[in-house]
Amino acid sequence: MIKNYLKIAIRILWKNKLFSLVNILSLSLSMAVGVILFTGLKAEYDTDHFHPKLNQIVRILTQETNEGEQTKWATAPLPLATQMESVSFVEKTVKVRLAGKHNLQTDGGDVPIDIKFSEPSFFDVFGFKLMSGNAQSLTNNPTSLF
Repeated sequence: MIKNYLKIAIRILWKNKLFSLVNILSLSLSMAVGVILFTGLKAEYDTDHFHPKLNQIVRILTQETNEGEQTKWATAPLPLATQMESVSFVEKTVKVRLAGKHNLQTDGGDVPIDIKFSEPSFFDVFGFKLMSGNAQSLTNNPTSLF
């Protein structure tokens, strides 16, 4: 049955060559343009563009080469922050440490959270806004959680 469908499709395509060519080319071109646009939009909205000084923020990545094999890390060693502060064009550094994934127990049940530790300069460098409260009061209390 599929063999008959293919025969009919090929006969129709062969009979209407110009119409078939225009349809196939326009479909392939529109799909290619759609994929390119989708890739561009995804790249635009994947990063945090709401930070006020986005053009001054730099993330340092680590690349390790061991026996000819390269490993790339999305982190940098913690002592590097103190070394970077001595560089003339670096105004502030922020260290962010991962503490892992944990469950926060609430009255409504467990809520999975990803815990990170940071330092007071976090709110000076990044443009995150708190829904309520003051960021400075959080930084003065080392046991605070937000």
